[in-house]
Amino acid sequence: MASPTKLPYVAIPVSCPSCQAKQTVHIVAQTGFSQMSDQTVTCKKCNEVFIVIVPARIIDGPFLD
Repeated sequence: MASPTKLPYVAIPVSCPSCQAKQTVHIVAQTGFSQMSDQTVTCKKCNEVFIVIVPARIIDGPFLD
């Protein structure tokens, strides 16, 4: 299986609802249609866990902008 860092990705901006820190997560790049799904992210600034709705699996991040 390929390493997550070797997969093609798309950077998606997200904001923490608690501290409003702008961050970026990487999701798997794919073509065609996909089902949006809820995934959890831990804020890099305040460590709060929040839910984001993205069209593919998060493979890396979050990264502070």
